[in-house]
Amino acid sequence: MPKIPMPQSTDQAAASVRAVIRRINAAWREKEFDGLEECFHPDALILGPGYRVMARGRTACVDSYREFANDAGVLEYSEADHAVYVWGIVAVSTYSWTITYECGGNRSTEAGTDQFVCALFSDRWLVVSRAIAFQAA
Repeated sequence: MPKIPMPQSTDQAAASVRAVIRRINAAWREKEFDGLEECFHPDALILGPGYRVMARGRTACVDSYREFANDAGVLEYSEADHAVYVWGIVAVSTYSWTITYECGGNRSTEAGTDQFVCALFSDRWLVVSRAIAFQAA
């Protein structure tokens, strides 16, 4: 029988989820991807505009970060409005962001939001879904 995780306190869970999201964002910004797969559930999804599946599975999710980091030179990046909501062994982390980057000789500035759905498996919080929304230009 699978081990059922024990829910953490809300504060402890929120801190753990924030640590996972910080690790993911540090990985693509610093181009350091070792161990990043540990942050994702094996069947994790990354959803783009219109909830279109952009990546399915742990390896594909990490590869999507690696591809962006290797293709784009990030000039500026900021996050705001961080929030984490916890319901026992499920949590949602949201924040807004703005990024300026160069890719293929073109400079772009975009803004949007990220929503990460995480779940507690044994004693680890894993991302099961990330939804990216872009603000209209």
